[in-house]
Amino acid sequence: MVQGPTPRPTPSWRQWQPIDQLPVIADVIDGMVASAEEQYPLLEEARPRPHMRDDDTVSRVVEVYTARRDDLWLCEEQLWEWRARRLTEAQRWEVERLTGQLDRLRALIDKIFLLMDDLKGETGETGETLMAKSHVQVARELLMRQAREQDR
Repeated sequence: MVQGPTPRPTPSWRQWQPIDQLPVIADVIDGMVASAEEQYPLLEEARPRPHMRDDDTVSRVVEVYTARRDDLWLCEEQLWEWRARRLTEAQRWEVERLTGQLDRLRALIDKIFLLMDDLKGETGETGETLMAKSHVQVARELLMRQAREQDR
């Protein structure tokens, strides 16, 4: 059975930011998007190079982007709160732009998670697991993988 979205917490401490904080929230959201856009190609470079990735790095990337994804609702709720207010045209445009940025960020985070799954799933190896194998075992696995790819 497919479950719906996870219910969002409704903390009693929630305090909406005044609209004059829009530039601050914009910097935060734009910074998260820029960071994810910068990180994705760097993570992509590790795909063909298991020696470039280690268990700690993969775990840290997953941890950071899980926390980031789990906190997106805070920005979304703030934008919804502002959207319900009387805004200038420029403020309304910026709130809509930021809503698009959050959609973009969510998509980037999903791509990063898929990449991390691929990196863990392709060979299941990181530099650490590769170094733990004998040279003969690594060579045998490489030849078997190349043979499978040629059969495709």
